[in-house]
Amino acid sequence: MKTVAARSPLECVTLCKTTPGCLSCNFYASNTSDNCDLNFRSMSSSINLQLQVMENATFYSIYNPRDCNDVEVNGLFTVDIAGFGEKVVYCDNGWVVVMRRYDNSFDFHRNWASYRDGFGDPNDQFWLGNDALHALTNQGDYSMQIDMKSCNGNYYFVKWSLFRINNEAANYVITDIIVDSYNTSTKYRLAEVLGWRFGTTDNPVGSCPQNHGGGWWFESCTRWQLTGYYPVGCSGTAGMKMAAITGNNCDNGCIIQSGTMKIRRNT
Repeated sequence: MKTVAARSPLECVTLCKTTPGCLSCNFYASNTSDNCDLNFRSMSSSINLQLQVMENATFYSIYNPRDCNDVEVNGLFTVDIAGFGEKVVYCDNGWVVVMRRYDNSFDFHRNWASYRDGFGDPNDQFWLGNDALHALTNQGDYSMQIDMKSCNGNYYFVKWSLFRINNEAANYVITDIIVDSYNTSTKYRLAEVLGWRFGTTDNPVGSCPQNHGGGWWFESCTRWQLTGYYPVGCSGTAGMKMAAITGNNCDNGCIIQSGTMKIRRNT
């Protein structure tokens, strides 16, 4: 929140509309200075510049964006996803962060319902939720990017120019995926997941979720996964990995210590 001076409610609203990331504002008519609070979160998406009386202030809700494209600051925001509704997400330079993981202190080996609904803290380690991810990727065309740090100490990224999944009834199968750019040694298996379904230990794809850990898109298991068993001591290739880093099935260089997965609407 940022507090500024405004001469009228209209000026307060105008300041909010022209301030990157401002989604609502409070105007205090009794104050002569510092009487306009610019908020980076909206109370509700069901009102548009509708007035509400709040403890000696008038509240103005501008809107809830449908994703992070129009949000110009980083942090938690409420978005209004078509066919889904409101969801608190972490915005990172216009990207909706889908998951974040950086150590072994948080458990990603969870059941189907947890991956469907999402778990964790969007400010910390978490999974957004497959229902929300499905709705997001079906309200437009979205790119996806994975940023990661390997056990070889280097940082890598892979970007797909199109990523889309189906709904729960179809097991969140990946319906569209197109490789765009990467700094891994090859694009080995980066698009192989097209047509693959999501699996967890209680809704498995063979023995893959049990063998690799977490929930992910599997077929003949997988060559890249951010939710697998965490590589304590950077050992073991059955969990958190990105085989394209080394250009083959996997060795120590492809094991991932930390990673984020994020999506952004193509404009």
